[in-house]
Amino acid sequence: EEILARCEKQYRAIAFRLLRKDLALEVFERLDPVYQQEVLQGLREPVVREILENMEADDRARLFDEMPPEIAKGLLEGLSLKERRLTSLLLGYPENSVGRVMSPEFVDLKVTMTVKEAISRVRTSGREVEAIYSLPVIHENGTVADVLDLGDLVLADPQQKIGELISDETYFVKVDEDQEKASQLLLETGYMALPVVDTDDSLVGVLTY
Repeated sequence: EEILARCEKQYRAIAFRLLRKDLALEVFERLDPVYQQEVLQGLREPVVREILENMEADDRARLFDEMPPEIAKGLLEGLSLKERRLTSLLLGYPENSVGRVMSPEFVDLKVTMTVKEAISRVRTSGREVEAIYSLPVIHENGTVADVLDLGDLVLADPQQKIGELISDETYFVKVDEDQEKASQLLLETGYMALPVVDTDDSLVGVLTY
């Protein structure tokens, strides 16, 4: 805290962000209230909020997870309603679970769609989606059928059914599964992304490479 106290005001928040999560909370609590306010103000600068708002939800949740809860809460409240909901969703899952690092925004395709319909859906819904290159395919009941590569979709016959393009092997991970175990499956399958399902086997996100 002595180093932070000696920092110039404009650099105090930057120095604070470099601290480890377990150390940051202890240091913050020991700071003079004046310095505490300066740190909070520095972390809430418009440019910081803009950066956080434009981050992918999973990356933002990972960043917040490394911050003291008090700081993360303040930054979370500064987000737009949509981004706040997405981030809160991820932070609500157990620590080290797939749910903490999955992308909650995705474009899914149904096995009954034609390639033409699927491409139209991608164009309409995929502009702000991180894992647009790997598209989860679901059955009519909402369960995962497979993952379809965007390149394979674009090169297929427009009238062909999506169900004809996928394999019989179905790979997915549970939202509460350990991140390390899930990452290993991602490497083994060679996919760029894997579907993430909840306890009802409904699609809730994608785990990206």
